[in-house]
This record gives sequence, C-alpha cells and structure tokens, in this order.
Amino acid sequence: MTLYIKSEANQLADLTIKVQSCLNDINNALNKNYIITSQIINNCQHLLKNVIPEEWSNIWDGPELPNSYLKSLGKKIKGMINYIKNVNGDNLLQSCDINLSEFLHPEAFINALRQKTAREKKIPIDELEIVSEFRDSGDISAKIVGLFLQGSDFDGSKLVDISGNQSEIINMPKCIFRFVKGKQKSNDEIEIPLYENLFREHLICQLGLKFKGDIEKIILKGIALCLDQ
Repeated sequence: MTLYIKSEANQLADLTIKVQSCLNDINNALNKNYIITSQIINNCQHLLKNVIPEEWSNIWDGPELPNSYLKSLGKKIKGMINYIKNVNGDNLLQSCDINLSEFLHPEAFINALRQKTAREKKIPIDELEIVSEFRDSGDISAKIVGLFLQGSDFDGSKLVDISGNQSEIINMPKCIFRFVKGKQKSNDEIEIPLYENLFREHLICQLGLKFKGDIEKIILKGIALCLDQ
C-alpha cells in the first residue's frame, strides 16, 4: 500500500502545483500587468465558461464545475496528509479508516489491496474476489468509511426498504473490504455497483450486500453505493 500512497501523493502534488500556477498566472496577468500568454487566455476562457482547464483534467478528471473541483481537491489534500503520516512501515490498513473519496484514483486503491492480498497469501490475483462485510475478520482488509447508499435503507447488516419520509440517500456504517479466493455468494446477497458520485458516471467496483425482501423489487429500485454526494 506504500507504493500506492506515494503514487497518489505525487499525482496530487502535481495537480496542486498546476492549479496554483494557473490561478496565480491569471491573477498576475489581471492585477500586475504580467504578460498574457495563450495558455493564460485558454485557462481564463475555460473558467469563465465554468469548465475545468485541460491541464487540470489531464491529471484528474474530477467534478465538472471549477468550484466543486477545487473543493474536492482540498478534501483530497487534507486526507492525503493523514495517510502519509500513517503509511510508514506499511501500517496504513491497521492505522487508518479509509475514505475512498479522498483519493484521485479510488479504484487503484482497491487494486492495490487485491495485489497485497495475492502477494501475502500467495494466491493468483485473478482468483481473488472482493468481499464487503460489517465486522472486522482480522484478515488483510481495509476499513472503508464515507460511503453513501441510494435507493434503500440499511439495518446494519442488510438492505431493507426505505420507511416513511426517510431520505433516499443514507450514510453507510464502516465497511470492511477484503479479497478472498472462491467467494461463495449466498441466496440473500445482491451485487450493488459502487460509483464515484450520485451521477453514477464512474463505476469503481461491484459489492455484494445482503438484502431482506423481494429481490425483484430491490433490482427495480436501482440501488447503488457512491463515494460522494
């Protein structure tokens, strides 16, 4: 996991430098009579149209609106500082709750967990499947927080129908991600997609969750998990 965190941190640093440089150049051109280059004009045009400059999106294809993009970037920087403090000795999984929305590439974290499991258990990586649980088994795993569930309620262990005036989007409890060989799917389990946000634009993975009720009705509700609202 150390290599993953270092890679994320480096990309995050590169993006932060790009964003700061872009905004500083625009500010200097407007207020300090600096030379206005074609790049500054291009970035200004993008931001005035509420569009992310290409030099930002080339590193991270985040939210479409600049204000949302910068807010999300700030959240990731703050989260990365905490992860870096705990990555020494590769004890990240033991020391930290992981919020996948704090990474530029959350799917890469899941793949890193898969690779770590394969390496330490000496199992071919293509034989490993992801499992989501709500109790810590003590195995190689990641404690995932900050997930949101849309289209269903959750009783702590199973999907259940939304009752009354309850919100369609709820906060999920801490979830344990781990990889196992030969995952056995039970009859009361359904695969739920995990997306980056509520717009369901970027699929991260599929997670098996237990359910209570009629599976056909559950499927029709289009239930999904997401990292950010």
